[in-house]
Amino acid sequence: MRRPNAWDMYTLEPHAPAPLSILLVITELDPGGAEKCICDLAIYLAARGHRVKLLTLGPKPIGARAKLIDRLQAAAVPTEFGGAQRIADLPRIVQWLKREISGFRPNVIQSMLWHANVTCAVAVRSKAVSLVGGVRVSDPSRLRSWIQGMLSRRFKKFVCVSRDVANRCIQRERIPNGKLVVIPNGIELQSIDQRAPDWTQLGLPRDARVLLMLGRLEQQKGCRELLHHADEILSQLDDYFLVLMGQGSQEAQLKSIATQCKHRSRIHFVGWQPEAASWLASSRLLLLPAFYEGMPNVLLEAMERARPFVAFGVDGVRELVEGGSGELADFQIASAGDWEALITKVVHLAHSEELQSRIGQLNREQIAKRFQLVDQLAQYESLYRALTRTSAST
Repeated sequence: MRRPNAWDMYTLEPHAPAPLSILLVITELDPGGAEKCICDLAIYLAARGHRVKLLTLGPKPIGARAKLIDRLQAAAVPTEFGGAQRIADLPRIVQWLKREISGFRPNVIQSMLWHANVTCAVAVRSKAVSLVGGVRVSDPSRLRSWIQGMLSRRFKKFVCVSRDVANRCIQRERIPNGKLVVIPNGIELQSIDQRAPDWTQLGLPRDARVLLMLGRLEQQKGCRELLHHADEILSQLDDYFLVLMGQGSQEAQLKSIATQCKHRSRIHFVGWQPEAASWLASSRLLLLPAFYEGMPNVLLEAMERARPFVAFGVDGVRELVEGGSGELADFQIASAGDWEALITKVVHLAHSEELQSRIGQLNREQIAKRFQLVDQLAQYESLYRALTRTSAST
């Protein structure tokens, strides 16, 4: 029996249009921003009465990394895994996807992330199915842009996570503006838990003041450059620690760099954590010096928990604070690549608990006004309805 979930209050009304059959396809299902989004979308659509199935091209996550699968199972959303791990698996995965489509007979297929977009474009040929792509990051790869642009004619629409990402699709991939829909990320606004996790669990002092970098330890996130500037930051913040939470291909290199830092005793690598976002409430400030993004979920999570951040103003970041107090951008966003400005903002915020609290509360108000999860999910459903009406009339 399906257990109750957060979207049960949004079930279809008796007079609502007929439910749709919606197939969701993503590259992998390890915990991450896009993965959480498609999981939330699947559960929401199922609660609304639609027939939903989720396909993951990659292997099934195991252990603590399977928490999204647990949520899908609790909501009785069927989920299948293709097991792909390398490019040589593509022909097999395309055939697997074709069989799944034939058996499920969807009205709409929503893919998310580049590999899923490309695989669906190759596998889906029926014009009776509305194929919708999902673009969630401004990937600098010219090859990826060329391939996705070449295949874009097979899609009815692309959902972009920010206006910046949509503009990149127009400029770099030559996708017509009429094919692009902007639906930002959203997050469920919850009461702030005063019982934040204790840093002693991760080997730091109980009352540690933490600058937290949370995410994949990859080149995109600017981890290496942050460590090159770590001494400059920590020398101005005697009572602060720098904590890097996550895993990635740069981990060994980053740890080696950290050993050369003057303040290495205050730089901590704590690995991947199953409830990583909960640590935001225990930190003083979130850092995100990324080279490119789309609309970072980790910033939404910090804002929802009434925490301030300092980030480069790459794609999607400034859109998070639009329409709010000018302080939100002034104190939290530096021009992309301007390390001097970023460090100045970090030190200024870190020195004032009153300012941290005020900016954090303004951040939370932004979430309440503009980034409620259910509002964003409803936009996906409205898009699918519009596409199926258009298909039926042609």
